[in-house]
Amino acid sequence: MSVISELHLVYSIIRWLLYIVFNKIYTALRNIKWRWDAIYDQHQDPDTYERCAHVMTILYKYRLDDWINAKLDDFILAHDRFENPDFIHRDDVSLYAIDSTHAIFVQCSNSVYQKNFFILGQYYGAEKVITMSLKYFNQLAERLEENQTKIIFIHNQGRCGSTLLTSLFKETGRCLCISEPHCYNNVCYNIYTKRLWYGDRAKRIFRNMVRVLCKPYHELDNDVLAYVIKPTALSMPSMELTREAFPESTLFFMYRDPTAMSVSLRRAGEAMNSLKLLYHLPNIPNIVSFLLSLYGHVDINFCHWTCELHAELELGYRTSCMTMYYYLKNLGRGIDIHGVRYLDLINSKSTMTRLILDICGFPEQLSSKAIEALEKDSQKTSPVSRDALKVLMPNPPKVTTEFLQVARKMADEFGVPGPDEWKEESFHLNNSLIP
Repeated sequence: MSVISELHLVYSIIRWLLYIVFNKIYTALRNIKWRWDAIYDQHQDPDTYERCAHVMTILYKYRLDDWINAKLDDFILAHDRFENPDFIHRDDVSLYAIDSTHAIFVQCSNSVYQKNFFILGQYYGAEKVITMSLKYFNQLAERLEENQTKIIFIHNQGRCGSTLLTSLFKETGRCLCISEPHCYNNVCYNIYTKRLWYGDRAKRIFRNMVRVLCKPYHELDNDVLAYVIKPTALSMPSMELTREAFPESTLFFMYRDPTAMSVSLRRAGEAMNSLKLLYHLPNIPNIVSFLLSLYGHVDINFCHWTCELHAELELGYRTSCMTMYYYLKNLGRGIDIHGVRYLDLINSKSTMTRLILDICGFPEQLSSKAIEALEKDSQKTSPVSRDALKVLMPNPPKVTTEFLQVARKMADEFGVPGPDEWKEESFHLNNSLIP
């Protein structure tokens, strides 16, 4: 890492810490004023459903980087007004995050749907924040007319071509794509790590989150054939809950050789302040646990992982093992999930496109449009595009003998195929689409 990059990282961390302190002081003083003005109680638990949406103006916003978990504290806020919850149905309002007590929406200047990353469009375009207690959020979601449109979930390994697969659907012009909504991470974190919600309550909140994400939307000129939701890799434990809540949905799992994924994540880490800390200062006590808490990681093997990094590519490989574990585990339970290997998608574009669209029940004529997505950099406008990462890390990290030893041990720990199996170019995980 260059001196300039080091200084920028230090500056970003100091700015982030100062922002946290200032926001907490400001929020404490603001809440005192809100109590005086009889706003606070209405914010926490509104008297009526008709005025349960609290609209607030954004005074300032800051995040350590674009990839840590979304939350209300990303913004410094001032009271604007209370609204009827139907305000949420506006096209420029979308679900941003869900914490233990409230659903958090943002009103944006530009459309956030169809973006490469949903969270980036939301955060940078946000002009207002709207909060609503979970009690009224559930009522709002359950008052929505039951949506008969197909829902497609693209679970994935991370850095594996899942954005490319999402773009394939987007290119048809008949799908509304929601790529990496952070409210998905929030809900999974509260269910699987914090254990705040169990059983029917967990299923209700999860289902209502997806229903609100897939609300009627009028930006597309053509009728929407499907909503396509691509969660982050952190949400893999929710695969079983996804099938329970939406039994008619179509599930894909996008993956690639875990070693290649690890190299890709290491390069992408140069565009993320949080991962820079991990890769450049790996020996800070509990740094792994701290950073994974920022990301809202929901897998128990990660949440209790407090060891140092033994190899530069270990974080990526462990993520790959975790996602493969849940994919294979849910296949074993009889859940119908279709594996999509990255190499197949780029080497057999036409065949894979037809297979994928056929599984979704899409008209054959959409294939010619969809395949155009596979000729582009699906992340071209994002901080982790191919061109951006070539500048940040011109030389990819080397795969060492030390790393391969660690990788074999991790694969055994999770009970998934290790680096020796992946040497075979024809290797596929079970139930993968084969061109």
